[in-house]
Amino acid sequence: MAGTVLLVQPMTEREGRAPSGIALASNDVLEEVARLEDALGRLAQDEHGIDALVLPPDLEEPLDIAQRAHALDPELAIVMVCPPERCVQIARALEFAPFLGEDVIVVSSAEESALAGEVAEAAERARRRRDLRDLGEPPVSKPRPAEQYLGQLLGHAPSGVAVVDTNGAVIGWNTRAGQIFGTTEREVVGTSLGDLFDDGAAVSDLIGRATVDAPPPTLVFARVSAAGKPQFVELTAAGLTGRAGKPGVMVVLRDVTERVTAADERRWMEEALRFQKTLLESQSEASTEGTLVVSREGRILSFNRRFGELWDLAQNEVELRSGEAARLALEQTLTRPDDFFERFVALSDDANETEREELTLRDGRMFEVYSAPVKNSKGAHYGRVWFFRDLTDTKRAEERLRYLAEATEILASSLDYEQTLGTVAKLAIPTLADWCVVDELREDGGIARVAVAAASAEKQALVEELRDRYPPTWDSPQPAARALREGEVVVFGELSPDAIRELVFDERHFELMRELDPRAALALPLKAHGQTLGVITFAFSESGRRYSPSDISLATE
Repeated sequence: MAGTVLLVQPMTEREGRAPSGIALASNDVLEEVARLEDALGRLAQDEHGIDALVLPPDLEEPLDIAQRAHALDPELAIVMVCPPERCVQIARALEFAPFLGEDVIVVSSAEESALAGEVAEAAERARRRRDLRDLGEPPVSKPRPAEQYLGQLLGHAPSGVAVVDTNGAVIGWNTRAGQIFGTTEREVVGTSLGDLFDDGAAVSDLIGRATVDAPPPTLVFARVSAAGKPQFVELTAAGLTGRAGKPGVMVVLRDVTERVTAADERRWMEEALRFQKTLLESQSEASTEGTLVVSREGRILSFNRRFGELWDLAQNEVELRSGEAARLALEQTLTRPDDFFERFVALSDDANETEREELTLRDGRMFEVYSAPVKNSKGAHYGRVWFFRDLTDTKRAEERLRYLAEATEILASSLDYEQTLGTVAKLAIPTLADWCVVDELREDGGIARVAVAAASAEKQALVEELRDRYPPTWDSPQPAARALREGEVVVFGELSPDAIRELVFDERHFELMRELDPRAALALPLKAHGQTLGVITFAFSESGRRYSPSDISLATE
């Protein structure tokens, strides 16, 4: 019966002989195709019409082509012509190739006379197999249906597939594997797969851990691509048994460079963001200004450590960044908290306006406050940030200079002692007191109140009554009397109702002091030539201020 041999290699026919010197039997037909895809197409169109396929020695992926051909026709005989120096490697690879049929032989291109006979015998074997099939007898080794198509599937798979021996030497791979590595199957058969990676030892270790029964291990390895750029390939290795019963390893390869690069970029960006966040937090924590961030609804979101120091927050409240603690601190410390929070809430949802003002606290400190909306580059409004700077020392220094200048001018302009004391008492308002009383020590040892002053008309009337009805006595516990006796400054940092009751003469005196409402008091002896001549008593009430060391220093000057 006539048969057909398909030769993959364009050659010029010569009279009486087939191309490449292959002499066919008289009843065989030799067909040539110039391209591998044409040969595979011919097999697909003419099922079982081709007896033998002859593959030329210069194929880049001979095992892959053979597997695809057997996927189309498992009974086909395949003759692989190879260069003499590669015949041993290819023959060894055939022992492992898991998706080839059984009739694949290797013939050296140097043995031209043997080639014709091998091709003729291969075609004859294929015809006998088909004759047996036609007679209803099963073939000696019938490929499983899955194997008939698996070779073709792997040849076109989007993942690379390489088969290696237990030492990691490449036996063969599919087209996608060659694309991943930028090299051909022919160039790498017999070489270690690990040689294609930066860490070849780790690749060999992965292959060594692959067995038929164990779950396949997967790792990502780095290499330099054919273009000289970093490349990352994911390897999954699974044990298999080759055609000759020898153990081997199938390695599935996926180019994950984009995924790894994207992950690296994401990690870099995350690290950069963490650095920027840490840097901003460090700058915020090191700032001399207190910072407060609020939402558009006026809810306190965060504040820095300096804010906690300015508003006297406990350490744990600073560490927790407690919004409620911050709000309570502002309410308890501001002289007019309702006005501030009304403006605070109104500005929180304002996406455009900036605000600058000065706040006076109940303890006498003065803060400069600046606030601005928080927006992103596209103008989305998130809330508002507030900055608080303590101006107390600056303002006190300015007041000190102004007060001293005015006091010097007044003292130099008048010879009337009591008139001068009255003017000095008025000058102390409101820099050093909300109300003030000046007492003079008489020659007979008595104490006379010679001047009073207050910040409001209501308090002025009260201190005048205090002057007229309740001058201090030498042995009384009042601040003025103590300063006269001791010749030293007397400071009352806090004056509670119980403390005030200890200082008064009677019930009306107590009521009068309650109306004056002193929160803190400072009694300063007036001295000249080493003698105490009188005392001036300063008191803070409605302002809520307390006396600081700078206040005492200014009063003394």
